Order: sequence, then structure tokens, then C-alpha cells
Amino acid sequence: MKTLAVTTLPTTENQHSHEHHQLVIPVAGQADFNIEGKRGRIAHSVGCAIPSQSTHAFSGHSGNQLVLINIDCGDLTEDLTTMFACPAWFRIDRSLMELIHQVSHELALFPDDAQLANALCEGLLRSLQLRFAQSWQPVATATLAMDQICEYVSTHLEHSLPVADLASLAGMGESRFYDAFRDFTSATPHQYILNLRLKAACKLLSETNDSLADIAERVGFTSQSLMTRSMRERLNITPLRYRKQHHLLPENLSPDEVFV
Repeated sequence: MKTLAVTTLPTTENQHSHEHHQLVIPVAGQADFNIEGKRGRIAHSVGCAIPSQSTHAFSGHSGNQLVLINIDCGDLTEDLTTMFACPAWFRIDRSLMELIHQVSHELALFPDDAQLANALCEGLLRSLQLRFAQSWQPVATATLAMDQICEYVSTHLEHSLPVADLASLAGMGESRFYDAFRDFTSATPHQYILNLRLKAACKLLSETNDSLADIAERVGFTSQSLMTRSMRERLNITPLRYRKQHHLLPENLSPDEVFV
């Protein structure tokens, strides 16, 4: 039997084992696992495979949400056997992450529909098989490469993004992460995040009629006044003036082309 569920882990550490194999895939937030002495973190674009009867401790960070795929040992196909040879962490590409988010959304819409859950489970498992059965390459530690850190930032702009948390995702100390990030992006983490927030704000100002307060919140500014000050200092324009100049851009002109 194969089952699919979306769950949130408690922030206090728990420990157990089970007779079935399990894939744990992130939807949001982070969770720490210790599987037979192997420690790793479930985070954006990193999941883990837990073989049956493996004792594992786990705890979630605030805001975590995970997709669990449980597979009975008798239902393990030859294609998936390699994935459960030992506890392992694996990276998830962007398109698969988008599918996982959609699966989570559908389950939330129709939580009691067993037929839908079964279909989504088989589809998601098949996508994993196609990616990993022939080239299963687990990662030694559940850390993110710099390009994945940048992708994580771009998809989580509405949240607070402390450097300490980003460094943890990269498996580095803050000082080392700061230098590595600047080498990769030619900007400090703060400059990089601010630049993305300003671009996102400009896009919303030009394409929507949302209030300035709503836009500020959606792109991660703690207040409308902070967004206004940042645009004035970095772009030499206020949000209202930007909207008047660029609202409803022609289809062939992107916000990047007017971003200065």
C-alpha cells in the first residue's frame, strides 16, 4: 500500500520507527531529522528517504509543512529499491517542487477524497522514480548550494530572511556564508534581498492596483514607509510616482526594462 499525506511536525523532538519506507518532502519551512545517527535538515529543495524500521528522531521548525509518502515493503518496486538502501537526503529540482506545492494544495482542498489522494500519490511517486531511479545521487548533508539559496530567497521574499537562517540552510557559519554569498552574487545578502524586493515591488506597482501597504507586505518590507524609503534611496523615486509612470506597462515591456 502507498499513502500520501501532508503534515506539520511538532517543534519538540520525537522519535520512532515504522514498518514502511517513507519519503519526506518539504512544502514550507524546515525540519531536522536524525536517522540512525545520520543528521540532516529538510528544507527548500531537500527531502529525505527513511528506510523501513529505521529509528529516527525529528522536530520541525515553526511554519513547517511536509509531504509524506509511505510505501509498504511489499509494494516497493525495483525502480525504488536503491532509494531505500540506507537513510539519505536528496535534492529536488524546481519543477518537482512546483508539483509538490500543487499536490499539497489539492489535498488541502479535498482532504477526504481517497481517490484523489491515491492518484496524486502515484503521480508524485512516478515523477520521483523518473528522476532518481537511474541516477540516485543522495547528498551527504542536507545543505543548499548557493544557486539554491538564491532561488529560496526569490520564492520567500514575503518572509523575514535572516542571514543566520540562510547560512544554516547552506551549512555554513554566518561569516563564511557572507563571503561565499558575496562571491557568488557580487552583493551582500542584505543588498541582494533588498534588490529582489524592490524589483518585485516595482512589478506589482506597474501591474496591479493593490494598495502600497499590501505590496510592501507581499514583497517582505516590514512597513509601507520602509518600502517608500528604500525606493527613494535606491531608485530615486517614490512608489506613487513609479506607479503613475509605469502602471499597466505595454505587453512587450517588462518591469526589468524600467528598473533602474
